[in-house]
Amino acid sequence: TVLTVAGLHGLMHALGLQYNPLNIMALPIVVGYAVDNAVHVVHRFLAERGDVAATLAGAGSSILMTSATTIVSFGALAFTEHRGLASFAIALTLGVFLALILSVIVLPPVLKRLAPMLLLATSVVAASERRMPLPISPIVVSKPAISRPIDCTTSSECVSRSPSSSARISSEIRSSPLSL
Repeated sequence: TVLTVAGLHGLMHALGLQYNPLNIMALPIVVGYAVDNAVHVVHRFLAERGDVAATLAGAGSSILMTSATTIVSFGALAFTEHRGLASFAIALTLGVFLALILSVIVLPPVLKRLAPMLLLATSVVAASERRMPLPISPIVVSKPAISRPIDCTTSSECVSRSPSSSARISSEIRSSPLSL
């Protein structure tokens, strides 16, 4: 994420693009995109127990497709006549491209280097979760405080009704002038 933002800043500077109020709004989107890509790669890496090839085959292809569609859509917006929207689209396109490159090319070797530590930490957490008993609270079912039927036409605390009072209320509703 930090590398994506730093790379975007450097790339924009190299291309002579200045920050303006519209393309500044691209930065949080690029940060979110980079975080999402990194989370997907790391999660898949841990699920594959450190296998980089399987990680890239699973999460890498998904990241590639989502990034490609985003790059194409914002790249098309870069050709608008509105200079603010065009700079916003250019910043987003560059940021998503950098997030793609960093998450698919740079992050996997870093994860491979850190694999022993990451996999050990994951297995320790998983083992401690298996040993800890879950806090289970008993479900308490209590009986209603009132066990006699209540006439719902006169009481606001209607808990239960006898069959005869229910039938009487239903017949009153049907005979009401407001009923259809």
